[in-house]
Amino acid sequence: MTERAVVQTAAGRMATLAIQGSEACTTCCARTACTMGADGSRVIEAFNPIGARAGDTVRISIGSGVVLLAAFVVFIVPIFGILIGYAVGVSVGGSQHTGVVGALVGLIVSFLVARWWDRRMLRSKRHVPTIIEIVSRADEVGSGMGAG
Repeated sequence: MTERAVVQTAAGRMATLAIQGSEACTTCCARTACTMGADGSRVIEAFNPIGARAGDTVRISIGSGVVLLAAFVVFIVPIFGILIGYAVGVSVGGSQHTGVVGALVGLIVSFLVARWWDRRMLRSKRHVPTIIEIVSRADEVGSGMGAG
């Protein structure tokens, strides 16, 4: 998946980017890794192997495998947590009431697992978006104007 963004700051091999929310953002499972900017844009950290500077418009890439794995963790793990929690609750307590309590505990545990996974992935360099192209340089925006 690729998106366009504007570099806010660049330091070494990392850059802070502002991405205008697109249709893909509404269904993206990794959207929790973004923080909301004052203008409604999403602010993320990305690798900057091509030396983009503040103000540059860039194209970033987020691996589709990362998005699929995030979808699994966000949607499927809680379902398994509920089902396993219910089964354990019924087998321990022998009633549907304990099954419901077990399902709630399973749901809470699955959210904790998803949160742990999210933090682990944010620290992992394999799952960080990468700047792959500079679409336009900040210093080119007004060039060609003036002198006559």
